[in-house]
Amino acid sequence: MQEESTTPIKLVVVGDAGVGKTSTLISYTANSFPREYVPRVYDNLVSSMMVDGKVYNISFWDTAGAVDFEKIRVKCYPESHVIILMFDVTKKSTFDSIDSTFLPEVQKECKQAKFLLVGNKIDNSPRQVSKEEAKKYASRNSMEYFEISAQSQEGLKILFDQVVRIGAPLLVNSKQSKGSSSDSKKKGCTCQ
Repeated sequence: MQEESTTPIKLVVVGDAGVGKTSTLISYTANSFPREYVPRVYDNLVSSMMVDGKVYNISFWDTAGAVDFEKIRVKCYPESHVIILMFDVTKKSTFDSIDSTFLPEVQKECKQAKFLLVGNKIDNSPRQVSKEEAKKYASRNSMEYFEISAQSQEGLKILFDQVVRIGAPLLVNSKQSKGSSSDSKKKGCTCQ
């Protein structure tokens, strides 16, 4: 019998507008690449997936990448377990924004969450960010690095399986500390 986690793993995806955050989430959860671009301020959905023989609920939070939406975006961070920092491998400026905007923002707001760096659009060219450059950056910042294509779905299952593997232990920790910590309502991504 399959065991199911009832508390969802909260995943928030951040990055510049147009890097493929929404397309990645739709491509994975609906198993179909969206043909129309629908800009988001923020959106979320919950989906179930099986990893290592156990069913998990994942709460996917899609955020707006525009700098103007920072105040709205940070409202998505509380209680996050995993943060994906996404960039477009064909646009160096989106990679630079991870370092200048998104990583500092999530480091400040999400002390308990785990971070993953994701390069999207690997099926497009020419590349402006090499795999080696992204891996070095991820390593320097204690993150794992993944490359994906939302359009072809290459790498999506590997990425989201890893989201569950690193998010599930945080669920256990948050359940244990929920009743025993007076700090459980502090601002930020404290897992509850």
